[in-house]
Amino acid sequence: MKLRMIKSGLNEIVGEDPNSSLTEYAIRQMVINGEISHIRRGRKILIDLDELKEYLSSGARNNGIYANTGNAYIMRKVKN
Repeated sequence: MKLRMIKSGLNEIVGEDPNSSLTEYAIRQMVINGEISHIRRGRKILIDLDELKEYLSSGARNNGIYANTGNAYIMRKVKN
């Protein structure tokens, strides 16, 4: 378990993939929507970096955000 604040977690991901389009806002939305777990300490939000990476690699597809169309994935709107 690697607990990181959102900004430092994002910096590690961008360090591994400089062309990443992931933003701090996107991670905050994942936390707010309950897509990734977090620990709140005062105003700090800590996320598990390993869980975030796992969600990004497979969790989004498993949660119905992407539809497989052969060689590509397309986004579709998820009904809540």
